[in-house]
Amino acid sequence: MTHVKYKTNKAVWTVEDLTELVVFASTNKREVVAYIKHNKEKFDKAGHIVCKYPSTRSLIPEDVKTVKQFILENKLKSKSWGPITSLMKNLIGA
Repeated sequence: MTHVKYKTNKAVWTVEDLTELVVFASTNKREVVAYIKHNKEKFDKAGHIVCKYPSTRSLIPEDVKTVKQFILENKLKSKSWGPITSLMKNLIGA
């Protein structure tokens, strides 16, 4: 039997409640966005955050955002917004 080496240097995005209980986690950012969109009613209320950990072995996140802020930033980064993206970022101070 061969030893399987897992990649521990990939970033991990997690959806957590405010007691730091992980609701969903993935190394693919698109999967996190899809999960949030699929469960909109769960995240309409404040009380969940999205954390980005630099690797699977990290204990401290390098970036923490509310779910609404995470979705807003990902919509702004999509190509469908075109030239409005930079204008919107300037208006909201991102």
